[in-house]
Amino acid sequence: SKLRVSEWAQEDVYEPRFSDLQLHHYYRALDFLAQRKESLEEQLFFQGRDLFNQTVDLVFFDTTTSYFEGEG
Repeated sequence: SKLRVSEWAQEDVYEPRFSDLQLHHYYRALDFLAQRKESLEEQLFFQGRDLFNQTVDLVFFDTTTSYFEGEG
């Protein structure tokens, strides 16, 4: 969730500049990334393929793993 990203950044990431960020900064950044998701995924795929000198004929991705948190 978007809210969890801000908690993760504050609790688990050491970056002194993050201390000045407010929740709306994370929301805006995630919205920005979501708008460019397809392009980013494509660029990362091709960079990884080129980096490891791979020939790709078939790509599988795992759609079965999900993670949920909550109180029941």
